[in-house]
Parts: sequence; C-alpha cells; structure tokens
Amino acid sequence: MRGCVSDSYSSTVEPMKGTCVSVKMEGGVIEVGSKLVLMPIGAPCTVKAILVSEEKANFTKAGETAEICIQTIENVDQENIKGGMILSSIEHCIAPVKTFRAQIITFELKTPITPGCQVLLHCYSLKVPAKITKLEKVIKGSTEQKNPKYTAR
Repeated sequence: MRGCVSDSYSSTVEPMKGTCVSVKMEGGVIEVGSKLVLMPIGAPCTVKAILVSEEKANFTKAGETAEICIQTIENVDQENIKGGMILSSIEHCIAPVKTFRAQIITFELKTPITPGCQVLLHCYSLKVPAKITKLEKVIKGSTEQKNPKYTAR
C-alpha cells in the first residue's frame, strides 16, 4: 500500500478532526483503522477517518485522491508533515534512498545531459535538486549507445 502526501492540515470539523493529509493513492487500499507508517520520518499512525470526493468513506483505493485523518503514535505535529512524504503499510514499508536508477524520456533538449548535470527532480508534489551521476545508455530510435559521455541534443 502506498499513498503520496500532497498536503497536510489541521481540522477542527468532525469526522476529520485532528491531523489530516491529502493523499494520491498509488497502490493498495487504506481503510479506517489501518495502521500505517509515514515515511521518510518513520512515524507510525492510525487512520481515524477518510473522505473521498468530499464524502465520508470506509476506504480509499489506488487511483483515488483522498483526505485522510491520522492519529500519530509519536508526537508528530501537522507542520512536520510535508508534501512528498509517503503513507505506507507497516509490512511493506517504503525505504528512503539517496540514489536510484531512472529511465528518463526527453523531448527537444536545449542542452545535453552529462554526468554531474544538476536537475530538478519532480515527484508528485515534491521538487528537489538532484544530480545525474551516470548515463548507462542512450536509446534513439532503434540504436542504443552504452556508457555515453552525454546525450545528444
């Protein structure tokens, strides 16, 4: 189960009273009462209430955007919950990483991509600076170039 947090807020209106998060569900199902973990801070939480399309719901599933009221076990303030965090099942917790491999599709490059190139990584509502460390291959049409020094324009 995985849901990407786009926003957090504090609500004083039932049934969503308390710390709430706006979540885009990427996989699985979240039900009221589910025990989850908020990554990358590793804060365990329990789902108190769910709204889907502004209607009270017992669950939300992959592909939906939902408002989820959570109760954290540790003292995690709403201000510490940021867009880009992940709600994950405790059993299959998403591990934070510093490096990863990606397949990048480009359109009309103004400058070539080279190792060491600084980029802005967009992941849901999260935008963070990143660096290309290695190009493994470039595929253009039916040709494949392994270990290129740069991408052509």
